[in-house]
Amino acid sequence: MKEVYGENYPLSVRNRFMMEKNTLGSSDVIMLFETVSGLKKLAEMKHEVFAARGLASCSFVAWLLGATGINPLPAHYLCPKCHRISFRPDEKCGWDLPDERCIDCGVTMVKDGHNLPFEISVCGASEPLLSFECNISEQLFEKSWETVLEFLSPFYSFKRWERTFVRGKRQSSVPKLYLFPRREEIFDRLDRIPSISDVEGWNYFGNVPSLILIPCRARKGSWSSFPKRPQDLINLPALNRALKYYVNKQEKEQERKIPALKIPQNLDKVSSFAELVDVICEVTASYNAESPEALAKEIGAESYSDLPWSREDLWHLIFRCSGLEGQIAGIASEIVYKTRTGRYARNLTEDDRRMFTQLNLPSWFAGFVGRTAYLFPRCHNISLALQLLTMLE
Repeated sequence: MKEVYGENYPLSVRNRFMMEKNTLGSSDVIMLFETVSGLKKLAEMKHEVFAARGLASCSFVAWLLGATGINPLPAHYLCPKCHRISFRPDEKCGWDLPDERCIDCGVTMVKDGHNLPFEISVCGASEPLLSFECNISEQLFEKSWETVLEFLSPFYSFKRWERTFVRGKRQSSVPKLYLFPRREEIFDRLDRIPSISDVEGWNYFGNVPSLILIPCRARKGSWSSFPKRPQDLINLPALNRALKYYVNKQEKEQERKIPALKIPQNLDKVSSFAELVDVICEVTASYNAESPEALAKEIGAESYSDLPWSREDLWHLIFRCSGLEGQIAGIASEIVYKTRTGRYARNLTEDDRRMFTQLNLPSWFAGFVGRTAYLFPRCHNISLALQLLTMLE
């Protein structure tokens, strides 16, 4: 952290680091960060696709260790020479900021930050950060598992659970490894690790650290000139290629009669990385309405773009409306947890409505959470958007 932000880093950066250090310090998650960081380096060395997805992307420690390319701090400029930092908290994504030079050194500032609250990762009864999901090129799939076993076998024993994914017109099964801190036996091959049943797998889910690698395809040579920084992928043609590819893919899924996918109408282009992520969040959210526009109209919102389509957006909306940042983290966590698990959709009480009024939330808020079955974390969809850009570059 001192190498990146200097010896005199701001209190807000120190606070984020200490908050995560205190939360993660006694868990096994650091070992997974180190493992994922090694896989990321392997993929970059081979010019192949790799993306750590899910809630690991909202961890500042994971970013510092190189396990993810997504910096969760608020949008900011950082001078790579004198470490001068300038936050832009009103912006969703630091990668969308205009270029700027340091007023002290004159060098071009680094643009970064996505304003992802770490509290999102620990909302609710379980610890989502225990589970890691990564996409990696098919060409590196076997080598990646060898790397994982080489790194983790001295410290853990494993159980393997086969997960099935639909890929186009075919299904494929990939192993999900559960990690146990008591080392019983060293395995040098994935197929020698004992397999468990579906019932056992679901029993372990959320309670034992796990890692799953999902092979993905990329256009041959697409990473031959892969940039060192994700920010270098951000340009309008690339963003709109990614949007077109994503929307076409989702429309094909709709043809297969998957009801949860709802695509905004009149969607033709985006002008920033944050807008691309917004679209993905809108599509992946699960709610009771025909489309985002229909939901907004039915609950009395002016525009569907005003609605919080991710857990982080919901978190920020609560603090923005209440003006009580730092005083209602417990309440905000409860609202996010009940919304993402569909609790309000099953039972929205008058006490809940009174609390929403006390928090000065919009009049449409109760209608939104009362019709929402699931919200993905925005950090997961940032990873997906970045993966699209790297695969289509």
